[in-house]
Amino acid sequence: LGHYEGNDLSDALKRVDRVIGGRIKQAFDDKAFSGKFLETALLRTDHQAVSRILLLGLGGTKEVTLDKIRQAMGKAATTARDSGGTQLAVSVLGAGTSDIAQAMVEGVILSLYQFNLYKTDRKEDDKEITKLTILTTDPSKNSAVSKGVLHGQFIADAVNSARTLCNLPGNVLTP
Repeated sequence: LGHYEGNDLSDALKRVDRVIGGRIKQAFDDKAFSGKFLETALLRTDHQAVSRILLLGLGGTKEVTLDKIRQAMGKAATTARDSGGTQLAVSVLGAGTSDIAQAMVEGVILSLYQFNLYKTDRKEDDKEITKLTILTTDPSKNSAVSKGVLHGQFIADAVNSARTLCNLPGNVLTP
C-alpha cells in the first residue's frame, strides 16, 4: 500500500487498518514508517487471506513522476520477493491513468529480472513473484489501466529479452 509523505492516512489505508487491527496506524505512531520515498515497512497480519502488508513510501505528492513510480514499484516487488512473497496486489497509484499503470508494471517486471542461466547454486534465487494484481476503485478507469498494464508488460518483457541477449557469452550468441 502506497503512502505519500506528510499526508494523513488515505481512506483505503484506514479501511485496511481496521481489518488488520490498527497495525498501520501503530506503525505511523511508532515512527516505524513515515512515507519517505522508497521507505518500506512489512507488517504481519492475523488475517487469513493476507498474511503480510507492505507499506511503501512514495515521497511528497508534488515530487511524484512516472520514473519514481517505476522505482517505488520495483522496491515493492523486490521487498515482497525477498521476504518470501509470491503474489503482489497493489492499488493503482495516483489518478489511475494508462501511463501510471504502465509505469507500475514496468517497475515490477524490470526489478525482478535475474539472469541465472549459468548459476550452479540457484536455491536463493528460487523466490519469485508469480502474480501481480493491480486494483482499481473506479470502474470507469479499468480499460485505461488494462491498456497501460499490457503496454508495460510488453515493454518490460522486451527490455528483459535484450538484457538476456547482452548477458549471453560470445560463444553462445555471436555478435
